[in-house]
This record gives sequence, C-alpha cells and structure tokens, in this order.
Amino acid sequence: RGRFDKTRSDARCLRYLLRAEWLVATSTFLFGGERSPIPDRDDDLHKILELLDLLGGLEGSLGDPRMEYLRAVLLWRTRKEHAARDLWRALSQETAFADPRRIVSHHCWTEPGVQPRLFQGRVTRSDPRNKRVRVEVEEIRQEVELLLRDFPDLDLRRGTSVQGGFYIAFNYIGPVAEPTRRGKGGR
Repeated sequence: RGRFDKTRSDARCLRYLLRAEWLVATSTFLFGGERSPIPDRDDDLHKILELLDLLGGLEGSLGDPRMEYLRAVLLWRTRKEHAARDLWRALSQETAFADPRRIVSHHCWTEPGVQPRLFQGRVTRSDPRNKRVRVEVEEIRQEVELLLRDFPDLDLRRGTSVQGGFYIAFNYIGPVAEPTRRGKGGR
C-alpha cells in the first residue's frame, strides 16, 4: 500500500496485494478452500473491490474468471445486486463447459471470524420443475437461489418462510442458500 502509486499498473503486484488484503480481512487465504469467509467490514470490501477493478482494467478479457467471480460476490455483498448478477450471468456462460468447479461453494458469508451467518427469508418464486426457489433474504432485501434437494423436509411454496434459517454461500453462478446442517462431509 505504501508504494501503491508505483505498483497500481503491475498486475502481479496487484494480485499479491489482493491476497494480502484478503488475508488481513478474513484471516484465511484467498481461494484457500470451500466455503471460506468473505470480508465482513465495508471498508475491506471496498478496498478489495478497488483492487479487482484495477486488475480487470489491466487484464481485460484475458483475466482470471476467479477474479470476476470474486468481484461479483463483493458487489453483491455491497448491495449492488444488479451489477453482480450481470457478472454472474456472463461468468456462468463463460465457464459452463470449461470449469467443473463453477458450482462449488467457494465462499460463505460469515460472522466476524469463520462462523457462517444465519439468515432468514421468504420464498418469492417457486419453480418445482427446475427444483429450485428464489428466497428474499430478510436482513438484506436481496434474493438467493435455494435448491430444493438441500432442504428436502421443508414446504417451500411462494410466501412461506425458510424454517430454521440458512447460510449464504457463493459459486460462479450466484448466491445460494445452504442448509445449516449438511449431510456427510458437510458442516
């Protein structure tokens, strides 16, 4: 940061700074594992978004899809839902056949620390044919996808609440509701 004026046009330096800022903000490595925490403080989110914007400007369309995914997550987290969804839509199309890990939950919204944050929500759209519903998250007034297979015991018709709450995780397709209890190998 002390030499930012000299390093802002060097993609390698910006990537290093991005990893360092992420580590300081979350106490975890960037893309260090599944369901890793995202920064919880607004100033950290904005600092990292600035770095991602600079990187995107330097690398253009040759950039790493993970950085576009990360940018979408942070935009969504800072309540720029439409811009984030546009990025996720493009990213979903770009990685549809190239990246099998695009549906992996890379990050999770956590409380300060590593404990996932519990959210409440109400079903706004139900599409049983696609085996998913849309849920509006009460605390933030944004929507997430919920896969019916992850919540098999709940009646999730339009207007109903998601009993017991859920966590919010992110993949290359967008934000998804995750159950507070997972099957084998999960939380």
